[in-house]
Amino acid sequence: MRQNRNRVRLQKRRKMFLMQQKRKRRRRRQQIFMRGTAAVMLLFAFCISIRFIHMAKDRPIVEGSTQEPVTTEVSTTETSTTESFGTGNVKETLLTGRGDDTTTGSVKNMDLKSDDKSNDFSDAVFVGDSRTEGFVLQTGIQTTAYVHKGLTVASAYTEKVIHQDDEDRSVMEALARTRYNRVYLMFGINETGWISNDIFISDYKQIIDDIKAQNPSAKIFIQSVLPVSKAVSDSGGYVRNDKIAEYNKRLEQLAADEGATFVNVQEAVSTDGVLPDDAATDGIHLNKKYCEKWLTYLEEHTLDK
Repeated sequence: MRQNRNRVRLQKRRKMFLMQQKRKRRRRRQQIFMRGTAAVMLLFAFCISIRFIHMAKDRPIVEGSTQEPVTTEVSTTETSTTESFGTGNVKETLLTGRGDDTTTGSVKNMDLKSDDKSNDFSDAVFVGDSRTEGFVLQTGIQTTAYVHKGLTVASAYTEKVIHQDDEDRSVMEALARTRYNRVYLMFGINETGWISNDIFISDYKQIIDDIKAQNPSAKIFIQSVLPVSKAVSDSGGYVRNDKIAEYNKRLEQLAADEGATFVNVQEAVSTDGVLPDDAATDGIHLNKKYCEKWLTYLEEHTLDK
């Protein structure tokens, strides 16, 4: 009897021991699973963060411009001081206010009348995003324009948005194959969502340095970033007038450091650093009236430089 009782107790102890070991293994597997899940979630969150940073850096400010529909062609002429290596065709299309119809701007050679005031910019190249594109199309200025919706100081090197000599090239590649006496730059509205002002200025400086290397005698005009309306600035997005003001201070200093000319075009179209409500239907892209104010400012402040 005693032996039977001892045998029963031993079996119970053994059973309890096995159950404890089983629970320990289960807890260990749960801990490993939880740790692995946490690691995967952290890695996923990191990848998403990197993705958002790149999206904020590269995405256009809006899906399209809401300017008045235009069909004016962007043109340039041959003069005694200007000769084009090749004509460039701007691939990007400008969306109308309805968001469905499109018009395409192209660059080709045309003869201008001697009394045409827009001939003053025939030896220049305009480089910028959809705001600059709207400016060129709305004013009908005769010039060379390398523009693209959402263009930034980074994508000017990477996106093949200019069709030139039967090839697709980046803005900077096309610029290197074009002869010009002056270049008008406007970047910044799409970069207001970037995490660092220093990155924006550093990339902008690289563009200026490359222009100097390509065309040492060219005059470089850095145009101020145009502000947006109060409604857009206060909407909670990354495009804010205070950030634009910061960029313009840095750009003015950059121009001084690089021997370029800072052109504060925002003076012509804004009041106290804010774009008036009647300047743009979307609070961002200027209408024809304000594009003409922009053009007049450039004529008055740069043609005698």
